Amino acid sequence: MCDQLRWPDCRRFLNGCVGLVLLLSCLRAAPARGAILAQWNFNASGDTNHPTPAVGVGSATVLGALNAQFSSGTGSSDPAGTNDLALALAHFPTQGHGARTAGVQFDVSTAGYRLTTLRFDLRATATSSRAGVILVATDGSTFREVLPFSLTTESVFTNGITIPFEFFTGAADNPKFSIRIVSDYASGTNYAAVKSGSSYSTSGTWRFDMVTFNAEPLGPPPEPPQITAPPQPLDLEAGLGADFSVTATGAGPLTFQWLHDDVPLRGETQSSLDLSAVGFSDSGLYRVRVSNSVGSVLSDPVMLSVRAPAAPLLELGSWRERPQLPADIGTNQFVEHAVRPGEALHLVATARDPEGREMAWTQERTASDAEAPWTVVESRPGFTRAELVWRPSESDAGRIAAFRIAATVALRDPGLPEGIVPASIADWNAYVPTILERQLVLTEWLSSPTLSSWDNPLNRDSASSDPSRDDQFLEWVNWGSAPLDLSGWLLKTPEGIRHRFDVGETMAPTNALVIYGAVNDGGAARLAVMARPASEAGGLADAFRVGSYLEVRNDRSNLVQRLRLAPQAVTDGVSFYWEPGMGTAFVPHPPLSSRSSSAGLRTDGTPWVLVPVDPETMGVDSRAALGPENQIEIRWVPKPGLRYVVERSTAPGGPFAPVTVPTDSGTFSESLGPVGLNFFYRVRRP
Repeated sequence: MCDQLRWPDCRRFLNGCVGLVLLLSCLRAAPARGAILAQWNFNASGDTNHPTPAVGVGSATVLGALNAQFSSGTGSSDPAGTNDLALALAHFPTQGHGARTAGVQFDVSTAGYRLTTLRFDLRATATSSRAGVILVATDGSTFREVLPFSLTTESVFTNGITIPFEFFTGAADNPKFSIRIVSDYASGTNYAAVKSGSSYSTSGTWRFDMVTFNAEPLGPPPEPPQITAPPQPLDLEAGLGADFSVTATGAGPLTFQWLHDDVPLRGETQSSLDLSAVGFSDSGLYRVRVSNSVGSVLSDPVMLSVRAPAAPLLELGSWRERPQLPADIGTNQFVEHAVRPGEALHLVATARDPEGREMAWTQERTASDAEAPWTVVESRPGFTRAELVWRPSESDAGRIAAFRIAATVALRDPGLPEGIVPASIADWNAYVPTILERQLVLTEWLSSPTLSSWDNPLNRDSASSDPSRDDQFLEWVNWGSAPLDLSGWLLKTPEGIRHRFDVGETMAPTNALVIYGAVNDGGAARLAVMARPASEAGGLADAFRVGSYLEVRNDRSNLVQRLRLAPQAVTDGVSFYWEPGMGTAFVPHPPLSSRSSSAGLRTDGTPWVLVPVDPETMGVDSRAALGPENQIEIRWVPKPGLRYVVERSTAPGGPFAPVTVPTDSGTFSESLGPVGLNFFYRVRRP
């Protein structure tokens, strides 16, 4: 019995031992000596019929047309916490056939080394072959029996089976050393099952793990591996190739194993790792383990960052055909528009790709999308342009139309996930003002008032000391036949809000309203119409700056008008005037009249007609006007049998106080006097 012998005696005996069945307890008693020359842990998977070593250099071949697969290595001596696999062999020869032909062969060069031990873990199922044998060839082809063995434990790994070879002739300094571990007849020509009382079956399996060849160098001690040029981090677009490489020194042969997020990559055992057409799942930490017979070294992790491919560069343009307001902005890059029935909105989207890739347009529709198609007008590699023309009708009034188009580029690799398609999306919206909102007309504006202006353009009690800031004004007129409620409306420039209209502020038909820079040392504006200083700090200066523009927005923040009020030539103290029917541009106030400006008046000096705020309470055909000596005259058509009270306030929302006793008359007048205030009147039934 070998387990009764001392190991030196076993080693000498193994040189010529033939046919002796050794107990596995004896085989497990021998310690592994020397460094790892080659080791198979089967965790990197790969070709099941030719698994590659995890450490060192060698080859393995499954014999006898067995069914080989990688199965769980749980219970073996493999220290791997995850991806612990083993080589499972099944479909051994049928009873009475193929003894010593089915198993696995390992070819390991021992050039420069003295092989000390072969060590492996083995797990056998109950109906697999109990008997096995280890065969050795020193010329790579002529195998002879070295050690028969018998398996008696079923379905658990027997770990650390160790065969000593340091005294075996031909095991040292041999580039053609080979070993086979194969099944054998238990007696005569019959296989026996591992489990006593069971019958042998071809479906029984042997499972190998941690097959390790240990050796000692014949010459000077070999150097362990050392990494001299580690892998470098990469930042790439999805679809491109990623190339990692490592340079290492140390005693050869060197072996490599690449890892992604600390998981070995199957088959990636070269000094370089080449990944083609990377996707987002390839991002993460990469490192490489370099090994030789002495030891191994692990590189520091480096990051592969995968980003979406660059989307096309978009240029947006737009212009309106047949604009109805003279200061409307023409060709522009705005993505928000106010378009009136009778006008046509032209949208232009240009896509460019610096890499010259092919591109395509995709029209995307939204819930409020206007029914207007996009047309591709030009397309070539790296460049494409699409246009859309939309003509709103009166039925669109009060509606926001949305337009969207996406430019996409061809994928670098057709295998990329669909979600990586690079795209740039352009959105526009266009509001169609209502009939009432279209009644608001800018009739006059003064951008450059001076001390030499015609007698104080805002009719203050005294001229302003800083007219260039305080006397700028905008004159708005309700050009319709119905009252226009301006509650919550805004005047804006690119720099921010310039004026907020008060709650309850309403413009009656053909009524005018003047917004001016500020109240100053000369007092408030005293005009024939309502006049308001700009409610926000900074006054109106931004509205007239070259390159700036003025936006009018309703109480829902919808764009009603966008006007550019910076003509090429401005004469100090001279306003610009326009009213419907005068053409397509604002014109200087002279020569329309002899005055430089006429805030609150028509160009001929006559007042705009005023209509009271609450026509329902006054009957019909009510009018108000500012007469000579600043005398206000209000007329209305009384209803028979009703009496009326005229009330006055200094703010549009009140409080109002009566200035008459109840009367059935339809007229009222009073002198405002030289007071720099604005007054608001209403007529109601008590």
